[in-house]
Amino acid sequence: MILVTRISRLLRGSGRPPGGRVRRGAAALTVVVALGTTALSACETKTGVAGFVGNSPIETSELSGFVDRGATAAAADRLSVTRPQIQQFWLQTLIELRLAQRVAAARGITLSPTDTNVFMSRYLPLQGGLPALQRQAEGFGIAPSDLSTLFQALALEDKIADQVAPGLQAPDSAARQAYQQLQASYPGQTYAQVGPDLRKLLVFDQRRAAVFPALQAEARSAGVRVNPRFGSWNLDRLTIGVPPTDLARPATPSPAPAPADQGTGDQGAGGQGSGDSVPAPAP
Repeated sequence: MILVTRISRLLRGSGRPPGGRVRRGAAALTVVVALGTTALSACETKTGVAGFVGNSPIETSELSGFVDRGATAAAADRLSVTRPQIQQFWLQTLIELRLAQRVAAARGITLSPTDTNVFMSRYLPLQGGLPALQRQAEGFGIAPSDLSTLFQALALEDKIADQVAPGLQAPDSAARQAYQQLQASYPGQTYAQVGPDLRKLLVFDQRRAAVFPALQAEARSAGVRVNPRFGSWNLDRLTIGVPPTDLARPATPSPAPAPADQGTGDQGAGGQGSGDSVPAPAP
């Protein structure tokens, strides 16, 4: 980062590719994703689905689009991130986005495209601008065109943090220092306009930590089920394990499991086959 203050872990989780820690100046940004999951009661099997958050499916076609674009972007820059890592990253991100949307809806929080754009514009100077952020993102298999999806999740979590941890902000002096260093990147904008967001961004890792229990509670309540072909889940650690394969492997159908009570342990992938199917939530 450009500042002496550590900014955040924008994305939490496991399986991040080599080179995940990017340093600029005296501080660093670690890119990882985190989310919580639990098993769902199920009565049928859905093919072409990577997972469910509640009743909302994550289609393999949607996931494949992010993975294909990310792999193309990484290959163009000859980066070492692998396709399974990109697949894991995007499945985690899509689940986290859906969890954040559910938490936000329950709390009456809305997010417009303008809100996401403003959040991203405040963050970009802290990474040296859009081109620098795009290069960093490509190292994680994020195509430039898909940055908006990532920042939609982050902007939602920032709004949730305003409710669950409203006082969690950096000191005004630190935000003023940041503004002075980055003022040229905020043309025509005064500190009064930018400062409130900088105070939150400077401690965004702590703010996301404050939001994390809400995401975990939503994952436990709604249920998150993932096709075991895409990885294994752990509710306590809120991580996704490395998948056994990637989207290039031919799918084989797997049978629907017997109905089970909803639990809170690491049940998201237990006892399932490796096919391109995932148990759907009971009606």
